[in-house]
Parts: sequence; C-alpha cells; structure tokens
Amino acid sequence: DAKIARDSFRDDVLQVLAYSTCFRSEKIKVILVYPCTTEEYDHLREIGMLHQKAFVGERNVEVIRTLVPMSGMIDAPARELSEYLLADVG
Repeated sequence: DAKIARDSFRDDVLQVLAYSTCFRSEKIKVILVYPCTTEEYDHLREIGMLHQKAFVGERNVEVIRTLVPMSGMIDAPARELSEYLLADVG
C-alpha cells in the first residue's frame, strides 16, 4: 500500500534526521538504503533515478535514498553508490 510505504519512509527520514543532530559538522550526509527487485533496480538505474537526494534545514543535512537489489549480488550496487557519493566530493 502506497500510504504505508510513504508513512514508513517519513518515519525513516525523521529517524536519520534525529541521529544527524548527534554530529557537529557543516555538512552531513545520511543514506537510506531500501531493498528492491533486480528489475526495479535496473529500471531506476536506466532512467537515472536510482539515487535521490534532498537537502533539509539550515544545518545542510543531505538525505540520500537509494535501492539495492535483493539478488545477493552487491558488487555493482556498492560500486555505483561509491561513485555517486565520490562524484560529489571532487
């Protein structure tokens, strides 16, 4: 159900934002990782929607939502997430 997923996502965001207050930093990144099917993963990667980010509040907290296929193969998703995160550093 879409409402349950939306409520769960909102709860997850509020929880990571609460944890982010434990750190004193100019910029904080929090990452929410959700499971998906291989087909969903491939489709979202193809259309450039695999990783999504939003900035929250005056503290410059960046919330990143990403998906990992429940196929047991973690190398490609880990590499893609690393590249995504490192692209913002340089």
